[in-house]
Amino acid sequence: MTDRDLSHRRLAVVGGGPKAVALAVKARVLKSLKQQDTEVVIFEKNSIGAAWEGNHGFSDGEQQLCTLAERDLGFPYKSMYGARADEHMLNYSRQRFLLSRAHAYSNWVDAGRKPPKHKMFTLYLRWALKRAHNIPVSGKVTQVHQSGTQWVVEYENSKGASVKYEDPFDGVVMTGPGPARPLQVQRGAGQPATCSRIFNGEDFWLRLSEVKALIARLGTPASAEFDTDILIVGGGGTAAATLAWRLSNGCMSHAIEVVATRAVLHTRVDSLFENRLFSEEETWKTLSADSQDEVFNRLNRGVVWATVIDKVSAADSLTVRDGKVKCIEIGTFNGREQLSVTMTQGNGTEVVIKPHILIDATGFDARWFKALLPQWPAGVRDDDLETSLGDELQYMAPYWNLPLLHAPMLSKRVGPGFASLMVLGGMSDRILRAYR
Repeated sequence: MTDRDLSHRRLAVVGGGPKAVALAVKARVLKSLKQQDTEVVIFEKNSIGAAWEGNHGFSDGEQQLCTLAERDLGFPYKSMYGARADEHMLNYSRQRFLLSRAHAYSNWVDAGRKPPKHKMFTLYLRWALKRAHNIPVSGKVTQVHQSGTQWVVEYENSKGASVKYEDPFDGVVMTGPGPARPLQVQRGAGQPATCSRIFNGEDFWLRLSEVKALIARLGTPASAEFDTDILIVGGGGTAAATLAWRLSNGCMSHAIEVVATRAVLHTRVDSLFENRLFSEEETWKTLSADSQDEVFNRLNRGVVWATVIDKVSAADSLTVRDGKVKCIEIGTFNGREQLSVTMTQGNGTEVVIKPHILIDATGFDARWFKALLPQWPAGVRDDDLETSLGDELQYMAPYWNLPLLHAPMLSKRVGPGFASLMVLGGMSDRILRAYR
């Protein structure tokens, strides 16, 4: 097959994280092998890997990746495009990246092949994208609308000007966790309110100076007004990451409470049987929807990796409560602002906790991109749209009559690993095959 025989397609990716880089690299490999000609255009408002870098929220860059380093951009190296595609993807592997840095590979092996820190993962993504000769578009996507059978992408450039990308796209991929989904906070007669002592999984890392200042005041006479020093709402990876940071930064002996739905922080370990679910996709389809939900939440969301649990287990005054937050109110006590968190425990009883610091780690809005599409289907439930996602992780009829739109973050019905970093190679295969 010659280049002229290949049908040129164009794919937009909103967000410059690992999924975007995996798609760009795989597209580069397939074109070099003359198997497919799909141009991948990445739109990123900050920088490639920004959510992992430590300068844009979600992480301080020092957290350790919860995914094994070997689960890189090409994993599981069982490409539907054949063994040659897998061989070429090795040129963009984590090991190849380490070999490009003096002594990095041997140092990694000697240290026990530990997962990298977030900021090092960012460097890997940037190295791979540069190696693939892909230059992302710097800008924040503001609208994606239909034009015939294609999409038109509009974005705001670094100068704040509104720009329409010059070429239309055959498909769009939406990536990223979305912004933090905040708990509702009210003051007085139900009026929405804010409090400087409330942090979420996104801005916690951007406000570390404020966090440290509040920690410094723990143990003072004023802090005696509170039931607990720190209250964390949520039992997943975000809750554990913020907790681990606090324990490493002066809070080992302070009173910390975690509110989670099962009163436990589940540890994620490498299990042969669970790991197989990520790479043996046919097995996933045999599970009931309830079983898929349970396994997906345990393996991807409500889970804490052993490296984090090691820090958490050393805490002197850590309590985990079973329950859900009902409301958060801001009042006044002794002339100072006071937080009151009302939670419903598993047995139905209500408890009010008055923390000095509150961490809202309840999650992120994975459907954030709906606001970008003025032609979003009206009157259709999100669950129905996502249940009908196709094998290429795309929305499908009867609920979807727009051009191809892929939502890997919402693809748990197709497979357990496409929403995470577990099978980036399999994710890129599935999406790109829609453009053959």
